[in-house]
Amino acid sequence: MLLEDLIFEITNGYKASFIKSTYNPESNSYWTGLIVRFSGKNGEYFYSLVQKKLIDWCIFDLFCTNLDRFDLYYFRKFKSTDQDNLLELFMENSCEKVNAKSKRKKASWKRTSRGLILRIGNRSNSNYYRVYQKTKKINYDVYDEMNRGLEFELELKPQLIKSFQKFLFKNHLEEFEGRLVEHFYKIF
Repeated sequence: MLLEDLIFEITNGYKASFIKSTYNPESNSYWTGLIVRFSGKNGEYFYSLVQKKLIDWCIFDLFCTNLDRFDLYYFRKFKSTDQDNLLELFMENSCEKVNAKSKRKKASWKRTSRGLILRIGNRSNSNYYRVYQKTKKINYDVYDEMNRGLEFELELKPQLIKSFQKFLFKNHLEEFEGRLVEHFYKIF
């Protein structure tokens, strides 16, 4: 049952929604509670509300509330000296290094219709990394600028994000962001 749409982003067609999950054995739903789902820009918008301290975490039962996934990313704008063949070499060398260093982590890269992408690990792991070419719109209040670059992305899953979420729920954002940034740089 949909309770409320927070924001709708027409360009990606997704919503940030509050969904009430109730026990329903016919649809294999055995969990009762509130699900909050965000995607891309909608998640960024929600986090901007968190940063402005406009989210009252008291509305959630924090003993039962958990983050299911949290994505961190860093966008590096291409420089005039960057070359495609060097980016391919970077991805190839990164894969070789990861695959030689770890038997559990697997790395692969390929060219897609959107550009090059490097994947490290399995999507179900606590840490899942991707590095990919991206064109990003950056808003400077008075104008927008399209920039090509590399996105370094890290998806954190429930087992790992639990150690960070208490700082978010207590509005200790400096601690929350500091620990996440430290983890991000340590992992990459």
